Parts: sequence; structure tokens; C-alpha cells
Amino acid sequence: MIAREDFARQVGSVFRIVGGPFDSVELRLAELKDGKAAAGYELFSLFFQGPTQPRLEQATYTLSHPALGTNPVFLVPVAAPPEGILYEALFNRRQA
Repeated sequence: MIAREDFARQVGSVFRIVGGPFDSVELRLAELKDGKAAAGYELFSLFFQGPTQPRLEQATYTLSHPALGTNPVFLVPVAAPPEGILYEALFNRRQA
């Protein structure tokens, strides 16, 4: 399990989708936002900026990153600014 701090260090870097019909699509980790979690849990969102095409549907994608390895992440499209599509990955999990 990748720690929140590991993601925080990668804001601005590029993740690549591997496998499936969107193999090699690149997403830039644009922002990490903390949420208000219950005691003993952590809640944070990752926001990825992707290209306008192809537009990814809400689904689990395998993301590859040079420092973090390869991990499945559930992405949801949340906005479509002119520069591309913004996707959110929400993490709500028990703290180690």
C-alpha cells in the first residue's frame, strides 16, 4: 500500500496507464487534497490531469510510476477544463 506521503512527493510527476485499451496514456498528478477522516483513518484525494482524448470512463486502471511502481487505482472523471480531463482517486483507509 502506497503511503499518502509517497504520493505527496510525486505531485507534478507523470503516471502512465498500462494494459488495456488505454495503454500508455499519461496522467499528471496535479494535486493531493486531504479530507476529514474518522479517528484511525486517513482520507485524501489525488487529482490527475489527463488529455482531452481519450476520455477515460470511471473504472480501475493500472498506473505505473518510476518511483511508486505499478498499482491499480479507481479513477473518476470530475471536470473537463480546456487543458484536459481531471480525474479523482479517493483513498479512505485505516491508518497503519
